[in-house]
Parts: sequence; structure tokens; C-alpha cells
Amino acid sequence: MVDTGIVESDGGNLKDINKTMDFFMVSNDNPKTATALPVHYHIVHNTTGMNKRDIQEFIYHQCYSYFGFGGPIKVPAAVKYAEKLANYAFNTKSSNRKEDFRAPNPRLNY
Repeated sequence: MVDTGIVESDGGNLKDINKTMDFFMVSNDNPKTATALPVHYHIVHNTTGMNKRDIQEFIYHQCYSYFGFGGPIKVPAAVKYAEKLANYAFNTKSSNRKEDFRAPNPRLNY
């Protein structure tokens, strides 16, 4: 975790929930044959009420809660699930025309 020095918000007050914050994190195991590539997280607007440390811990734990892989992943599970859903929706459409693409269930439009 790097949240001081090379980041824009430079650590800041961990209790300031309204401040823009960013940090770098390597949440998965370091590879034995390569260099770990950190992910840059940038929180633009925090409406959760969590402080910076709580957000960092939440994101770290999300990287270990993805059920499609047995170990930690590079990005939070919610991001990976959103990617899978977007790929599924794109790959199952029957036409390339935007007007032909409809949600599988009309209630998903809300």
C-alpha cells in the first residue's frame, strides 16, 4: 500500500471522508518470476462514511472474495463481476444494432 509521497492526496487525514483520496495497492501475491504491478485507486467522491483506511481495507478484502478464482485477484471482486456481466451482455446479443439490444428482463431497465 502506498498512500503518501507519490500520490495526489498524500495520505491526508484518514478521518476526512469528504476529501478526494488516492492510493496504490498490490493486493495479490507477488509473482516469483515478474514484478508486481500495483493498481491505482482514486476515490473522487466518498459517500460511504468510511475513512481512507476503512476503504483501503474493504478494497483489499474484495480482492480475496472473487469466487471465479481460488486466490486473490488484482482488482476488487465487484469490478470483476461487472466486467463478466458486461462481457456476457455483449456476447449474447443477437444483433450489432443498438436498437435491437434489449435487457433480458424488462425489470433490469430500472
